[in-house]
Amino acid sequence: MKIVKNVELTTTLTGWLSNLITIFSSFISTKLIIDLCGIEGYAIQVFILNLVPWFSLLNIGLPSSLHNYICYSKNDYDNKNNYLVIAKTFSLILFITATLLSLIAAVILDNTILFHGLDYKSIFLISICIFTYGLLEIKFKILFSIGKGYIANIIPAITSLATVLIIYYMYRNNYNNLNYVLTLFYLPTLISYVFLYYILFKQNHICINQICKSSMLIKKSIGFLSFTLLGNITLKIDIFIINYFLDQNNLATYGLIQKYFLTILFLYSVILNSFWPKVAELYCERKYNEIKNKIKKLIIYGTILVLSLSIIFICYNKYYFKFFSFSDASYTLSTIILAIIYCNIRIITDAFTTIILASNQIKYLNYQFAFQPVLCVISQIYFVSLYQIDGIFYGLIFTFLFSSLWYCPFIVYKKLLIND
Repeated sequence: MKIVKNVELTTTLTGWLSNLITIFSSFISTKLIIDLCGIEGYAIQVFILNLVPWFSLLNIGLPSSLHNYICYSKNDYDNKNNYLVIAKTFSLILFITATLLSLIAAVILDNTILFHGLDYKSIFLISICIFTYGLLEIKFKILFSIGKGYIANIIPAITSLATVLIIYYMYRNNYNNLNYVLTLFYLPTLISYVFLYYILFKQNHICINQICKSSMLIKKSIGFLSFTLLGNITLKIDIFIINYFLDQNNLATYGLIQKYFLTILFLYSVILNSFWPKVAELYCERKYNEIKNKIKKLIIYGTILVLSLSIIFICYNKYYFKFFSFSDASYTLSTIILAIIYCNIRIITDAFTTIILASNQIKYLNYQFAFQPVLCVISQIYFVSLYQIDGIFYGLIFTFLFSSLWYCPFIVYKKLLIND
């Protein structure tokens, strides 16, 4: 038990440190890219970053599914090794697929208004790099499942620091070619993928037959894929709604407020990831009371995190916007309060969602997503027309109140943690 707690603590601390480094690096690299390539170049960068969650769908939900099955096979070396063989085989197949899709993307997007200034080769290389974000998740989840989540946390920090150093070198030498700047920005991610592929799978062989025998794994993966796809629709539609109904000032204001509070949820996800492997084991062993105790801990930790960082934002939000040289931000105290309420709701729903994911019962989440995306879009459009930026948060709060906030606890306590 002590070893497990040490693993969870180490994973959480390295995760937070890695995320802080990543966040700090993103601020620095953003400023450097704007200085090198101007607002137009940065606009292309923002568009590319928004493509990452969609390109990541190429992993077909394998990261979470493999993670759970490897956790279930903790004491079965042969079975665990079979899943590593499956992971290596799928990783190679998916990377080849990513290369082919990148070629197609380069042909289609070359000389389009969205990628004005980027040539065919750059679009091709950038596409491969952002596809590998999703494929890297396979490696990260495997590391979490075998008790080495701290490595999965360290790699992104190293990657982000390498990116900053590359962009800074170009900045110091006034090398402002957009193609090279954006290509080199994403290149460390591709290098990380190749490195982890070799380190994790050097003792495993590629076997197509294993894939043919993994129908249950693939079935579960498709469920996770559906969950991710519908989650993208639910949580990433807000920017499009603001862009359509409000002006650029409102869009910039919301973007910066969202950046801060999503960072809080990002830090909370580190706690969730560190708990996930143990929860998966406890569920397999039917130790439901221990899972219930962990739910309480997750919600308490998350609430403390949100409230403490929210108080800091309330006190120093003017300096936050001043850092970005944005003095015309159009927000009120009510905007911040609504963001805090939304964050606290997400703390609860994300905790229960993690329990459902760790139990491999993804079907219950997909039932919820049958109506949640539609509810989210309609409510945000309605409230934005009345309350502008505040309307986005009203819409998100309304959506979660009438979906995840009651549905996920109900599934966990009434469907999963029974017969204790």
